[in-house]
Amino acid sequence: MKKQKIILLLMLIAFSITAKAQLEGKHSRSVDFRGTWGVRILLPTAYDIAFPDGSGINAENFDVDLFMQQINQLTTITHVNINIHRGHQASWYSSPYPEMEAIMGSDLFPKRDFFGEVLDALKQRGLKVMVYFSRTGMDSQYLTAAQMNTWNTYLSSEGFTHYEGVAKILEYYAVKFGNKIDGWWVDRASVMTTDEHELFVSAIRTGNPDAMIAFHVKTGMPIRQGTKFCDYTAGHPVAVNTQPTWTLSNVGMVENIEAGPWIDLNGNPDPSEGTALGSILMPFQRKWRDGAADFPTAQAIEWTTRAMAGGGMYSWAVAREGNGFASPQFNQLLDIDATVAAYLNNTNNVSNVSVTPDEVDLSLNNTIQLTANVTPYHALNKAVNWTSDNNLIATVSASGLVTPIAEGIVTITATTDDGGFTDNSIVNVVPELGENLALNGTATQSTTLNNRGPELAIDNNTDGVYNRGSVTVAEGTLESKAWWEVDLGDEYNINIINIFNRIDNCCIQRLSDFTLFVYDSNGNQTYSQTITTTPNPDVTINASAAVGQVIRIESNLTDTNLNLAEVQVFGDVILGIEDNSKADKLLVYPNPTSDSINIDFRNSEEASYSIVNYTGQILLSGVVKNGTTSIDVSGLSSGFYLIRISNEYKTVSRKIIKN
Repeated sequence: MKKQKIILLLMLIAFSITAKAQLEGKHSRSVDFRGTWGVRILLPTAYDIAFPDGSGINAENFDVDLFMQQINQLTTITHVNINIHRGHQASWYSSPYPEMEAIMGSDLFPKRDFFGEVLDALKQRGLKVMVYFSRTGMDSQYLTAAQMNTWNTYLSSEGFTHYEGVAKILEYYAVKFGNKIDGWWVDRASVMTTDEHELFVSAIRTGNPDAMIAFHVKTGMPIRQGTKFCDYTAGHPVAVNTQPTWTLSNVGMVENIEAGPWIDLNGNPDPSEGTALGSILMPFQRKWRDGAADFPTAQAIEWTTRAMAGGGMYSWAVAREGNGFASPQFNQLLDIDATVAAYLNNTNNVSNVSVTPDEVDLSLNNTIQLTANVTPYHALNKAVNWTSDNNLIATVSASGLVTPIAEGIVTITATTDDGGFTDNSIVNVVPELGENLALNGTATQSTTLNNRGPELAIDNNTDGVYNRGSVTVAEGTLESKAWWEVDLGDEYNINIINIFNRIDNCCIQRLSDFTLFVYDSNGNQTYSQTITTTPNPDVTINASAAVGQVIRIESNLTDTNLNLAEVQVFGDVILGIEDNSKADKLLVYPNPTSDSINIDFRNSEEASYSIVNYTGQILLSGVVKNGTTSIDVSGLSSGFYLIRISNEYKTVSRKIIKN
C-alpha cells in the first residue's frame, strides 16, 4: 500500500508539472460545442432520501430508463448538464464517496451510484456530459453545526483550507469518471481568488485534461469569460429573482455570441487563443428548480437558433418532475428540437447576409472597412463578392475595404456565393476636411483593458470590429465612468470632430450616452456636447471653431466600458497677428443652423460660394464680398451639405448641417 501511495504521489507531481501550461482556456476543448444546444436537469441526491419532497423519487429509486426515454426524443441536443451534488446546496451527493462518507456520515452520500448510471446512459446515447459543481462544497447554510464541526475538524487534521477540502472532493469525482465527463460548470466562483480557481482547475484536469470548464463569476450582460482558465462562458442570465429570464434585456447574450462567438474577460468578441466560447445557460421556468413554464416558446426557439447560427452554445435548465423533465417544459423542448432539426437540415446553405455599417460618411482622405456577416454559422460556403455601383466615386476590395475616389454617393454591395443573398452599405463620399490633428496628438484613457490602449483611437483606422485590433477599451465601474482624451500639442480652432464607434452587436450601445469636451491649453472648457444617440458607426460634431488643445470623450454610463474605433479632429491653426498667410482660413457659423449661415473667409477681398448636396448638385450660390457674408438657408431640407468657397488662389470646403 505504501508503495502504491508513493507511485500515485509521483504521478500527481508529474501531472502538476506538465499540466501547469495546460490550465488556461483553450479553444480546442470547446470547439466541438460550437453551434450546439443541450439541456440541464437537477437530478435527486442523497438529500431527497433524507428529506423527501412528496414525489417519492430519490437517488436510490430514480428510473434512469424513463429519463432516457425523454432524452431520446430530443434528437438534436449534443449535451446534457447533470449535477454531482444538490445544486448550490452542495452538501448532498449523487454518487458514493466511501472515504468522505466515513468522515461526514452516510446521509450525505447514496449507496447507489446514481450519477454513474445516468452518466453511462447518456454516453451510450452518444451525448456529451457537463457537470454542475458549486464551489461551496460542504455548506454551512444547509448542514448542521455538528456536521460543520466534523468538516472543519477534518480540514484541520489534513492542513486544508475549505477550498482545498472541496477541491479534494472535486478531484475524487473527476478521477472516478475520467473522460466520461466532457465539461464542468462551476457555480458561485466570484468570491474565489485566482489561486483557488487554479486549484479547482487542477483537480478537474487530473481526471480529464480535455474537459472544458466555465466559472460562474458574473450574472447578466455581457456574457464574458469568467477567468483565464475558462474554455466557455458561464452565460448566466440576470438573476431570476429580479426579473424573468425571458425579459428582452437577456437577448443581449445572444447578440454577444453573434458578434463573437469567442469572448474575452470583458465580454468582447476576441478570436485569439485562450478566449472562451460564448455559451448561455438559462432556466425555462421562473426558478432554476421549478416554476411555471412561462418562457414564450417562439422566443426560446429564436434565441436558441440564433445562438447556434452565431457559432455559440445554448443550454436550457429545465425543472424536474418525477423521473424526468417537467411536462410543460419538456413539450417546449420538443418544439425547439423540431425547429432545430429543420434548421440543421438547411445549415449547409447560406440563409442571409448583413453588411455593417449600413450607411456611413467617408471623407476623401479616409477608407472604411465594411463587414459582411453571413448566417448561419454552419454554412459551408460563406464567401462574398463585393461590388461598387460607381467606381468613379469609390472602389471596394475583395475584403470589403472601401477607398473613396471622388465626392458623391455610392452603394457598396456584398453578394454571397451561395444563394446570391445581398445587402449593401450607402457610402457618402465627402471632401477632405484637411489634416486630422489627432494623428499627431497624444492619447490617454481612464484605464486600459486587454492591451487595447488609447492610441488605437488615433491610428488612422476607423474599423469598428473589435477583433481586428483598432478599438480601445477603457473600463467603467460603479464608482467611476470611463473616459478617453487626446492632447493635440497646441491650440487650434476646432471645427469638426468625427467619433467612430465600435460596431459589434454586443457592444455598440456602450457609446449610447457620452459627452464631448474641448479644453484650451489652460484647461478651460471651451465647448461641450452630450450625445444620446448611438453612433452607427460614427457621429460628426461641429465645435464651431472653439479654441482647443485637449479633446475628451467621457461616458455617462456607470459600470460600462468605453470603446472607440477612431477619433478625428479637424481645425485651423491659430496664427499670430503678424502672420498674413490666411488664404485658407474659413469660418462657417452657426453650424448646425436652422435659418442662416455666416461665412468669414479671412484675407480674401472677394470670393464665390456654392452650397451643394452630396450628389454635387448646386443648390445655392453667390459672392462673398470683403471676406464675409450671410446666406439664407431656411429653404433647404434638413440634412448634410457642403459649402465651397473659392477665390483666385484656391477652393475650401466645409461640411454644414441644416436642422
